[in-house]
Amino acid sequence: PHWLRPAVVGALAAPREGRGAAPAGFDAVSLGCGPGFDLPALALVKPLLRLGADGADRTLLGQSGVRVLALDYEARWETEVGAVVAATRSALGLRHSAAFGRCDITLPLAAPANELVEEALA
Repeated sequence: PHWLRPAVVGALAAPREGRGAAPAGFDAVSLGCGPGFDLPALALVKPLLRLGADGADRTLLGQSGVRVLALDYEARWETEVGAVVAATRSALGLRHSAAFGRCDITLPLAAPANELVEEALA
């Protein structure tokens, strides 16, 4: 759809301030991330968004890697996120990274378990 490209470019182009911005140092926050597949997905999409409709390199998003904060209730996903990071770096370059944190969507946002979610929404 016509709105998708501008929405993704806007989300990845530069750090944003205000509600909905990723915490400092991250391009995206994945809530209920499971193994962190958002990292390779965004790492694959980002370079494609640099190309204009005519195929010319617009360098909209720079050459930096994608940084994802992966949040989930299950602590066991942390190992899997690490494996996804390693595979993404092996296939797509060392500049990509992800960090894992815990959250619990069954608790209120203000609960201590959701501190990282609250930061992401601040």
